[in-house]
Amino acid sequence: MIAHSLGLHLIKSEILRDATDVVLLASFSRFIPNGIESRYLKTALEGMQKHLGTVKEKAMLNNFLQKSCQPEPINSLIPGPIKKGLSIEGRKRLQLDLELLIHTHQLPIELPEESRVLSIQGTEDSIVPPSTRSSLREDLRKHLKNAPTHWEIPGAGHLLLVPELINRVKNWLDLSL
Repeated sequence: MIAHSLGLHLIKSEILRDATDVVLLASFSRFIPNGIESRYLKTALEGMQKHLGTVKEKAMLNNFLQKSCQPEPINSLIPGPIKKGLSIEGRKRLQLDLELLIHTHQLPIELPEESRVLSIQGTEDSIVPPSTRSSLREDLRKHLKNAPTHWEIPGAGHLLLVPELINRVKNWLDLSL
C-alpha cells in the first residue's frame, strides 16, 4: 500500500488490515502536533473550512497547492482539478478531510503490527511540520514489531517532486520479495 499525506487515514480498514508493505509519503499519525504549533495549525484548518463555498475558496486552494509544491515552483505541476474549482461533492469531501485532519490523533489501529513500513519525508515540507513528522516516526516505532525505515529527502517538499524516488521505492519493495 502506498499513501500520501492524509491517505493513510482514508484507506478502508479491510484494505489496511491486509497490508504487508506500506509506503508513507509525507504522512502523519496525527496532523496537529502537541505543543505550540497546534493552535496555529488548528486555526489554519478551521480557516480553510470557513473559506469553502465562498469567494475566497479558489485563493485558499491555490495557496495550499503552492505551499504543497514548495520549494518547487507551482508551474512545475501538470494542471489539475483545483484550477477548475471544486464541485459540490468535492467541497463536501474536502470539508470531511479537514475535519479528519483536525481530529486525527494516532495511527490507524488497522495498520498491521507485522507490516514492513517505509516512511518518506521531504525536509522542506511546508504542510506537515517537523514535530508532526517526528511524532510519526515515534508512533511507528511503538506500533510496529519491526523497526520502520525512514528516508528524509533533502530539499524536497510535501509533494516529493523527486523523479528518482520511484525507483528507490521500487527497490525497497523488491527487498521483501
